[in-house]
Amino acid sequence: MLGSRRFNPFGEGGRELFDCAAEGRIDAFFLSGGQIDGEANINLVEVGEAGHPTARFPGSFGSAYLYFLVPKIVLFREAHSRRSLVQRVDFISAPGKSPENVYRRGGPKALVTGLASFTFAASYSASSRFASASRGGRVRHSRKAYSTFCRVVPS
Repeated sequence: MLGSRRFNPFGEGGRELFDCAAEGRIDAFFLSGGQIDGEANINLVEVGEAGHPTARFPGSFGSAYLYFLVPKIVLFREAHSRRSLVQRVDFISAPGKSPENVYRRGGPKALVTGLASFTFAASYSASSRFASASRGGRVRHSRKAYSTFCRVVPS
């Protein structure tokens, strides 16, 4: 199905996807990032000090736009590590929350990693909450937590 013209309604690339999102014709979308924090902010640009990055990512091409318009955003990240799930992202490509006076149809609903899943509060605060551990994972709450996430380690 990948690469098939028959199963792909978007013949002109991203433009049609963005039009559908603006018209309210996309109910859910999956986003990821090099870094994700407990407030559902995602970083798709760089890690490290601004102007002196230690790592670069491909960029945020439309992620912030879709984050605001698609009602249900599911964040995903296979790696469940201190490098990918951080207390605060180094660069906010797409914000997980907005002030109450900012119109926002969409936002984060869940984060799924290789070891666990999290849900986010329905309000604009977007704080994360542990939902479940994947098979083979167990939860360890650390007093010296490295992030706003629960630590999940293999059994």
